[in-house]
Amino acid sequence: MKWIICFCESENIGLWRLFTRNRKGFSHVFAVHYDVDNGTWHSYEFSTHGFRFRHYKDKEADILFVNMMEHWTCVEINAEDKPIYMPRLMYCVSFVKHILSVNKFWVLTPYQLYCELLKNGGVRMFEKETGD
Repeated sequence: MKWIICFCESENIGLWRLFTRNRKGFSHVFAVHYDVDNGTWHSYEFSTHGFRFRHYKDKEADILFVNMMEHWTCVEINAEDKPIYMPRLMYCVSFVKHILSVNKFWVLTPYQLYCELLKNGGVRMFEKETGD
């Protein structure tokens, strides 16, 4: 299954700020998937506010897509369909790692996950052109 993994800046609380302060734009991560059968976009997110599962269609989908293009760093990746047996702490990175079946315990921060996805066939989306 293809996923778009979105990395963004977020108002982090507690110790998490210490782990993410050096990578601007990489303090939070969530997953987005397009359902071809229903023509809807779905986002799956875990944060200090709990789980958020949202469905987007029509104008709401347009706003989601604009945010992906203009404000977030997005990586498209094909997830492997294999179970993960290792217990883990629940936070945004572990949640997305579980969706993608990434079984690398040393990937702790959103930026580390970003680098891991690119190493494993992920493609950065919506690259902005530079005027050379």
